Amino acid sequence: MAGLPDISENLVLGAHGIGVGVQTTLESLDPNYFDMIVLPGGSEGVKSMKKSKQLEVFLRHFVDNKKYVAAICLAPLVLEHFKLFHGARLTSYPSAANSLRTNYRYSEDRVVTDGMLITSRGPGTAMEFAFKLVELILGDSNARNVAIKMLSNVYTKT
Repeated sequence: MAGLPDISENLVLGAHGIGVGVQTTLESLDPNYFDMIVLPGGSEGVKSMKKSKQLEVFLRHFVDNKKYVAAICLAPLVLEHFKLFHGARLTSYPSAANSLRTNYRYSEDRVVTDGMLITSRGPGTAMEFAFKLVELILGDSNARNVAIKMLSNVYTKT
């Protein structure tokens, strides 16, 4: 996890005030080295991400180079703020739906993939989201093997 150089220092606070230490900042990373960027949700984090010019530059690099961009919960609002992926199909936490419907094809599916964009609704869909990200980077078979080892039922049909 990388902190935002223009926002955070060594600690990123989650939606419930739980801090996670970061060992680097976004500006110290080379976007060419990564296959995917994942934006976490939470209202405070989204406010911070919207203020970050460095994050905007990083995201535009990923879009321009056809690399995966993933966003969960309220994080699709960051994509809207930076005017990225307009017209794409996506999902989000329900409270963001009306804000996103203008420029996106909004879905209430738990996880939505549209080209290089992957979105998910929130904490309750995080495991499905995570396995979709593993699947896209490492393949379906590897994602299923990880799910089995984690005793997850994500791939089990009910």
